[in-house]
Amino acid sequence: MRQLLAAVSSLLIVVPSARTGAAVPLGVVTMAERAQLRSLRASTGDTVFGGDVFSTDDVGALRVRAGAAQFQLFASSSAAVTPTSTGIRATLRSGTLALASANSEAIEVQASEARIRLQGNGPAQAQVTLVSPRELLVTARRGTLEISVDDETQIVPEAASYRVLIDPAPQQPDGAGTKPVQKHPKKPGRVRFIYVVLVVTGVAAGYSVIEAWESPDRP
Repeated sequence: MRQLLAAVSSLLIVVPSARTGAAVPLGVVTMAERAQLRSLRASTGDTVFGGDVFSTDDVGALRVRAGAAQFQLFASSSAAVTPTSTGIRATLRSGTLALASANSEAIEVQASEARIRLQGNGPAQAQVTLVSPRELLVTARRGTLEISVDDETQIVPEAASYRVLIDPAPQQPDGAGTKPVQKHPKKPGRVRFIYVVLVVTGVAAGYSVIEAWESPDRP
């Protein structure tokens, strides 16, 4: 009986420990104004976990630091965060997200069907606006970015902006497929990358906020 009770007691100790270890913190909220985390009011100092969803009111803002990276949601924006093997992925659901990172692997952004990654090993700053499910604006403030949609890729050099227009995949007509299929078929008109002269209004406002952050490559 003593052995049985000892075994049960050890299980009660081990199981909660395993659950606690599974929920590894990804970061912390460093600024929150009229913002929500997990559908509750967000506050500075809140711990961020994988799968968390953030949102801001029409006059709100929220900033998160995760390792060597940080990102900020502007007004009327929403995003979710998940871990990657080298950092975090912020999935932008609406609005605008600005990011700063000390290295290229610390953070990546998913917006609609587009994946935005930093290039190089130095510090980088960028901004992504989801205009609609089929349109986004991507700006490289510092460093170089890579935008990928399916097999289409566009490099965004420093101090440049691109509008990304994602067309619905074309429907294959009846009777098609009689010709040999290429190994990597092109999708004409699937994605359009349009260079945009740097906007002085909204984008510049985002820059001023990023510049005010503590540099991610310094403690």
